[in-house]
Amino acid sequence: MDKLLALTVHVAHDDSVWYTTGDNNPVNSGLSPVAFLLSPVCERYQFYRAMGVHTNIPLILALYAKRLKEDIGVVEVCSPLACPTKKLRRDPELALMSMQDFARPTSVGGWHVFDKKDYVSYALANQLHKMGRVDDVALRLYKSHPVYPSLSFIPHLNDVACCYLLSALLDPRWYCDSVHPGRGSKLRAYFGLDLGTVAGALGLQKRSHHHELTKLVIAGWNGERDLAHIQEPPYFIYRIFQAHLARGIVMATLRASHKFLEFIRLTWLAELTARSRSQLESLFVPDYFFKPEEAASYIDHVRRIER
Repeated sequence: MDKLLALTVHVAHDDSVWYTTGDNNPVNSGLSPVAFLLSPVCERYQFYRAMGVHTNIPLILALYAKRLKEDIGVVEVCSPLACPTKKLRRDPELALMSMQDFARPTSVGGWHVFDKKDYVSYALANQLHKMGRVDDVALRLYKSHPVYPSLSFIPHLNDVACCYLLSALLDPRWYCDSVHPGRGSKLRAYFGLDLGTVAGALGLQKRSHHHELTKLVIAGWNGERDLAHIQEPPYFIYRIFQAHLARGIVMATLRASHKFLEFIRLTWLAELTARSRSQLESLFVPDYFFKPEEAASYIDHVRRIER
């Protein structure tokens, strides 16, 4: 058994698993993820690596299950940005070769050990894919998600849309700019948050190719609400929407959606990175994100949730 050498794996769009080790050429196993894990190839390895993309989710979850049983040692995942384009990611040979050379720090999408904080996000995405809808299992996973204690501060969420939104996002580290890691521009671009795409999502002009993802963000914060409470701290998203309405509904929706997505990004990154409560509070500082009365209300909410 080779305990030190990593077996890097990738699932092609025909559901066959490709793999490589070291500098060896990629090999098509011709097997589905389930069959591959039972094959003699997997008997030799304790260390597995895979790109964190949706086509690899069932294989990653199966490997993690084996890890929990101590059948294997380590499972690591990395950002899809190991391949610079979607076209390259769809080619399993090129994807595997790109992964072999990928050397970013963990904080900006580099390799990290897959753990229980990752598991919930991947399991939620897998459940939605299997069932084609948000069922009770998906809702339980959503409410156990690392970002949910923060997200639940907002009283007007559309929980179904948020399930799909978190599933689409999967890991906020995947959208960190390696040069300017504090910026959220890559994530906004992924969800198509610009004036034209938002106008399309609102039915005011032609749809763009980001249409469905943009609609998810808008729907996520646009659930049932009682605007009689709009001046209360948890309605901060709607106050941003209202503040920009004079510039039109498209601009108001865009600004509110920017704030919502940035809130998810920052609180989720903090949860993934923090090793203690004190470290978490230093990674996401409410006073930097909210107005003072909003920050105090948010802190009280999260502390109540965690009791």
